[in-house]
Amino acid sequence: MGIHTERLRNFLLYSGLTRDEFNEIRETYHNSNISILRFVSFCCGILSIGFGTIGAYYLGRDPEVYLFSGIIYLLISTLAVTVAKGRYFFERALSYLFAITSYTYGMHISTVGVPNSIAVLYIAIIILVPIIFNERPIIQLDLMIVACIIFCIFAFKYKDPEIAKIDVADVTVFALASIAVSSVLDKNKAKGFLNGKKLTDKEKALSDALSRQEKDHLEWQKQLDLRMRTVSEAIHGGFKISRNDPEFSFVLVSEQLAKLFGYDSPKDLMEASGGRMLNLVNREDARREIPGAMAAVEANEMYTMHYRIKCKDGSWKNVEDRGPLILNEKGAGEFWSFIIDQDLLAELEAANEAKSTFLFNMSHDIRTPMNAILGYSKLIKNQISDPIL
Repeated sequence: MGIHTERLRNFLLYSGLTRDEFNEIRETYHNSNISILRFVSFCCGILSIGFGTIGAYYLGRDPEVYLFSGIIYLLISTLAVTVAKGRYFFERALSYLFAITSYTYGMHISTVGVPNSIAVLYIAIIILVPIIFNERPIIQLDLMIVACIIFCIFAFKYKDPEIAKIDVADVTVFALASIAVSSVLDKNKAKGFLNGKKLTDKEKALSDALSRQEKDHLEWQKQLDLRMRTVSEAIHGGFKISRNDPEFSFVLVSEQLAKLFGYDSPKDLMEASGGRMLNLVNREDARREIPGAMAAVEANEMYTMHYRIKCKDGSWKNVEDRGPLILNEKGAGEFWSFIIDQDLLAELEAANEAKSTFLFNMSHDIRTPMNAILGYSKLIKNQISDPIL
């Protein structure tokens, strides 16, 4: 019994959800109701004022109820935009005011206004209002019961008793049907909001995870760039990634490599070469070196090529191209290579050899007089240590 009572309570108060679940989607409910309230009350206000004006000038009826209801509707629409935004209390108060105005409007037209006709307008209102503003079923039920009781009083007071009985029966049936429909819609709406929020939370968590992953990737890329720069400066060359295609199309070019060939930036090098490494390589050298490099790759070894590459100023530079073939995340092969300036390396090796030769000759030239000096020092030391005759 306790479980069923709790379920009924949750259904009436929180549209079939638990209190905590309902509180999670309360803001979504609020925003949804405010948007609907603003639009529907504005439309009702314009229609009511229009009916009142037409009734006064063309039908000879009193326009007061129409005009007064229209003003209240427009006031609700205005307050929904200016005051109720972000405030649950005002949203709830305006929703009550809209429902009461609609019920009062319908009751007057269906009883006092046209006392001998069926209460079609009121029936339409009691069906639509709960469906439009389906938040908590208990609120709809309370308003509906009160509105139906007041309608019954008005109907028996202003209508013929037989017509009043028919109207009351019709209103009661349609009120019960409206509550049943609005309750089902409300429950589905609440579950939809809750599922939507859970999905949004998952998307946000995924977005946060992707953001962290992207930050990690950027940090990794910065570290890679720094290491590549350090290595490139140490070997007097640069780094590139090219595709495993006939033209060895560029994927990435380091700044050091672009400067090695006389370009201001990797972008300038890519534009000058059309994005193809082979457009910069001497064709004769390429025909000589590529077969051996591809054979090394097929044997799962690092390849090494020596060729001339055309610089921005039209000169040719001798380089060494060395690296492995690596499969990227899509399974496509890419050449990750270091390119070394052979001309500069030869100059550095020659300078280093000249420095070694100079130091060797200097050490030889200095060693001979140093040996003489050390010998004379020993003789002087021995002479000083002998006793005086």
